[in-house]
Amino acid sequence: ALARGASVASVSRRGKPVASVSPPLDRAEWISADVQDSAALQNAMKGADAVISCLGAFGSNEFMRRVNGEQNEKIISAAAAGGVERFVYISAAPFGPIEKLIPGYFEGKRAAEAAVSKHFGDRGTVIQPGM
Repeated sequence: ALARGASVASVSRRGKPVASVSPPLDRAEWISADVQDSAALQNAMKGADAVISCLGAFGSNEFMRRVNGEQNEKIISAAAAGGVERFVYISAAPFGPIEKLIPGYFEGKRAAEAAVSKHFGDRGTVIQPGM
C-alpha cells in the first residue's frame, strides 16, 4: 500500500514499530492506542477508509478467547462506530483436531468473525489462512 502511495497507519499499544521492520515502513503513521480504551481506538481510526486487524495470541484458553475474540470485537465495534467503511480480519482456517487442543484460540477467532459480519456485513472481509 505504501509503494502505491496510500496512507497507512499502524495502531498498537507501543505506537512504534520494532526496529527491524522500521526502515521499509518509514512512511507509515504509528499510533499508540490500547484496545481497552474505546475512545482512543475510535480516535486512532478516525478518517480511516479501512481497518485490518491481525491481533491474535496464544496462551491459556481464557487468554486466547479474550485476545482473539473480545479484544478484536472491541476493535471491530470501535471501527464501526467511527464510520470506517471496510474491515478486514485476519482469522484462522478450521484446523480439525488442533481445535480441540486449543479451543480458546478458535472460539475467539470465530467470535471476532461474527462481529465483522454483524458490524460490517458485506463490507467486511475475513481471511482464514492455514496455520
